[in-house]
Amino acid sequence: MSDEQSKQTEAVFSHHVQALGEGLESVMSDYAENSVLYTPDGPKRGRGEIRAFFETFMADTLPKLLKSFKLLRTDIDGEILYVTWTAGEMAPLGTDTFIIREGKIQVQTFAAYMPG
Repeated sequence: MSDEQSKQTEAVFSHHVQALGEGLESVMSDYAENSVLYTPDGPKRGRGEIRAFFETFMADTLPKLLKSFKLLRTDIDGEILYVTWTAGEMAPLGTDTFIIREGKIQVQTFAAYMPG
């Protein structure tokens, strides 16, 4: 994969992390119309289902998670980005994988160990 593709992938991911603190519209600007977000509760297909997921996630979980959020590892290979993270006791380990094309998240996987 090209270095240029890796840089574009990194830029979209950087915006996505920043967008989590900016609000729903900023987060949604990273997704394509036909994106798929795989979660422990099953896939969310298209912007409508992804929006519904983030509406709940951002209202219920994100504020607490961001208090101790820390990226542990980020690996980028062209259009693929893999990240592991922690949010302290709330989520000792989380992971996401992204496939980013044409400046948009096409596919994302999300999982986190959240005891209690």
